[in-house]
Amino acid sequence: MPAQPDWAAPRRVALLIAGYLLTHLGVRLWIGPGLGVDDAEQALFAQHWLLSYRLRAPPLFTWALMAVSPLTGGVGMVAISLLRYLLLAMVLGFIWLTARRLIRDPALAALATFSITAVYVFGYYSHHDLTHTTTLSAFLAAGWYAFVRLCETPTLRWYLALGASLGLGTLGKWNCAVLAVALPVACLLLAPYRRLVINWRIVPAAVLAAAIVLPSALGALQIGVVPGDDMHGVLGNRGGSLLWVLSKGTASLIVATLVYPQPFLAIFLIGFATIAWRGLCQPAPAAAGGLEANPGAALLATVMAVAVALHWLLVPLARATEFQERLLQPALMILPVYLFMLVERGLQASDNPARLIRNYARTLAAVAGVALIARIGIHAVGADYCRSACRELLPAAEIAAGLSAADTRSP
Repeated sequence: MPAQPDWAAPRRVALLIAGYLLTHLGVRLWIGPGLGVDDAEQALFAQHWLLSYRLRAPPLFTWALMAVSPLTGGVGMVAISLLRYLLLAMVLGFIWLTARRLIRDPALAALATFSITAVYVFGYYSHHDLTHTTTLSAFLAAGWYAFVRLCETPTLRWYLALGASLGLGTLGKWNCAVLAVALPVACLLLAPYRRLVINWRIVPAAVLAAAIVLPSALGALQIGVVPGDDMHGVLGNRGGSLLWVLSKGTASLIVATLVYPQPFLAIFLIGFATIAWRGLCQPAPAAAGGLEANPGAALLATVMAVAVALHWLLVPLARATEFQERLLQPALMILPVYLFMLVERGLQASDNPARLIRNYARTLAAVAGVALIARIGIHAVGADYCRSACRELLPAAEIAAGLSAADTRSP
């Protein structure tokens, strides 16, 4: 491997992550007090402590907002933004820790981490919207780190850490349960990893996860379905024949699976497609205990495949016909780490690794810069209120003033 670039050193990676997040936080504070749809909902919910606030979305973000708000003088844009960037720091931090344990080359581990910023859900969408999805992502990242440590050292400590991460992730968004099922199923499918599931320690981990989730799940069921809060908006129009549902649902899932990792995946394939394919075709390196790199690329691929298959089961079982790309988070968030594991396996000196790494890093920096400029530019030209074109920012101050004026005019 070539000499490591300065930006791949752990301290530099941490500083780059901090600088990236603080820059976007500064832009959010500059934009002003307007709230996105999700943010406005959370500001409303965060007036009282409840076990659950709505059936479709669990309450962890609301609880965290209520805990953070005293530090910022109350529930509002500052508290919501601070919480959002703390969660995004968890995402990037735990992905980096995971990549460092699965990818020996520091530069490739850093690129796998920075690649998260080139996934649209993280690189743009999460900066102005997405509360539950961002909460889910933070604990998915923590769960992957705990799982990697569990594979290396299957002690009760790491089983409980994994159970807690998946339980809290499910309190962030219900579909974290997809990863909670996919991990043990994938381990059972690969003989070297079955011992991780056929292990008494999985019982207390499952009990801990259930204890975290169950009270709020029961509270949500007690609330029940209210208008506009059913699964119709998530799963799409479930009418029509079974053949139509199977065709439309399967096609939608395929599209969502391909769209979710963009533009990262396109950039990666341009730079590393041949090398990653070479790495995929090469046998996995042997390691102590008969495992790969604890866990190996094959296990990560199996987890992702199982998770996508679990999403597909919603088509025949729940007659799902529409899959939004962000719903693929539990299945595909680990994809950049997996792909750079393949790159490390297939990279050769003749590939000129220093040039490839440098060019890819520059491309990621350019994508991050475009996303930042877009956030600033869209606000500067007054295009926040884009109606059906995107999830608008709610002009909370103007709405409040209008409501106050209407109240004074009422008899």
